[in-house]
Amino acid sequence: MAQTTVKDFAKTLKISEEALLKRMSSAGLSHSSKSDEVTTAHKQILLRSLKQKQKQTSSSISSSSGVGIKVKSKGGKAKQIKKRKKIS
Repeated sequence: MAQTTVKDFAKTLKISEEALLKRMSSAGLSHSSKSDEVTTAHKQILLRSLKQKQKQTSSSISSSSGVGIKVKSKGGKAKQIKKRKKIS
């Protein structure tokens, strides 16, 4: 079986090697070079860490003056949702 390096794994994930190294270090992994080997166990640790961070950033809803609702998504972008009155 071929060895997977940080460089190869970053290419597979379509992110830069530096970004992957930063995420790996925040997950507690000791990779510091693009040529370091990434095992299946390392990938699982990274995945677990990313899932935990995703759970921590949740959506929030705020209301202002009853006209509409601003919804802040996980990506940090706010969307305006307008309230409509029902005509009977």
